[in-house]
Amino acid sequence: WLGNSNDLIVFNARTSPKADTFCAHIVNIHTGHIRTLPRPVYALSEDGKWATSLNLGRLHTYRLGYGYVVSQEAQDAYKEARAPSDDGLHVMNVETGDAELILSINSVLEQVQPGWRLGGTHDPYTGLPYAMGKPNVQATEEIRVNYENATSNCRAWINHANIDRSGELITFLFRMVCTDGRIQLHGGHNTQQFTIERTGKELWRIPFVFGSHHDFGSKGQLLICDNYKGGTVTASHIKNKNGGYNRTISTQMPRDFGHCSYGPGDSGWIMSDTYAGSPKQCEGSQCKRLFLRKCCNPHLHGNCTENQAKGCHVAKEVGWFGLGTEGGGATRSDLHPRWSRDGSMVAIDSTHEANLGLGRQMYVVTLGKL
Repeated sequence: WLGNSNDLIVFNARTSPKADTFCAHIVNIHTGHIRTLPRPVYALSEDGKWATSLNLGRLHTYRLGYGYVVSQEAQDAYKEARAPSDDGLHVMNVETGDAELILSINSVLEQVQPGWRLGGTHDPYTGLPYAMGKPNVQATEEIRVNYENATSNCRAWINHANIDRSGELITFLFRMVCTDGRIQLHGGHNTQQFTIERTGKELWRIPFVFGSHHDFGSKGQLLICDNYKGGTVTASHIKNKNGGYNRTISTQMPRDFGHCSYGPGDSGWIMSDTYAGSPKQCEGSQCKRLFLRKCCNPHLHGNCTENQAKGCHVAKEVGWFGLGTEGGGATRSDLHPRWSRDGSMVAIDSTHEANLGLGRQMYVVTLGKL
């Protein structure tokens, strides 16, 4: 759905059947009227007025399963453009279709490098260390030197560019894959998470996290599901009266979050899943867990008890879903839970009925009253 409309849906498409370029269509489900946007939509603000947009062909080239398939010719061109100045994070006005490149891949790389060359291992706002290299390893001189040596052999891209509910703030992952083997990488690629205003100002590299999956809640709260230091954190990025931002990192939550998201409103409900594992509930078989946590945030809910403020407790087990023949890597099927707008349902992707010949399907789970 587009914003709060009950008439309009939006989806991405190719600009022509065999094209390597993409657009977005807004369709009125009652009249059939179609309006086309010049770029694909990656994420939407809550009111549907603003969208982030990425080069989904480049994303496919560097991270299979996250973009859209393009020709080998297009992939070769993306591989040659290691850190382009004409590609990166776009913001699109959904009402007019006007799109702007607010941050190029090259400009992020330029801003990241000086901090490392100058020995900057900690965030100047919070004083917390940057996560760099392997899990549970903070930034060190050795890693910094490796980073500099490998820069000329790295290819970079932007992923997971989400926009907050107000449409004013964006968070994204900046990722690089390097070929000389001297840089210590997390998960085969180096990841750094940033926030930036929609107007292209105030780029902030978030400390203490590698960056993976995340979601904006109310009033500038950013939930980051991460495995650095063994937990999930929330980053508070709240605009102050002077027009700047107050940035803080909260106490960690348990590590069992996979793809987390805040429920509608500011109730404190968080839906998440896990990657495939073999918990007791699945009798030793590989399966994925879908669950809810109830969280108390002092920025939103006033006073919280000490235990509530330190983390979130499992309030509701939603289900356990077995694996079909989905494989791993780019072909795996994570649950990726998505809330309905009223918070009563969640949609997931799953292969648990593959033995019935259904393969990968989308399912809707009714949550009831929370």
